[in-house]
Amino acid sequence: MTEAIYPHPMISEDVVAAADRAVEADLPGIAKRSVSEGRDATQRALRARLVDR
Repeated sequence: MTEAIYPHPMISEDVVAAADRAVEADLPGIAKRSVSEGRDATQRALRARLVDR
């Protein structure tokens, strides 16, 4: 369920910042882990975009 709420198709620094705020919030452990993993994937995608330029 938590993977369904993470905006995977949206790759931007704004999404990373929102995920950072969500991870800092009082979330249940599994939700925090899912958001953290989604944030990491978004950061990897941003780095890949830099290489592709």
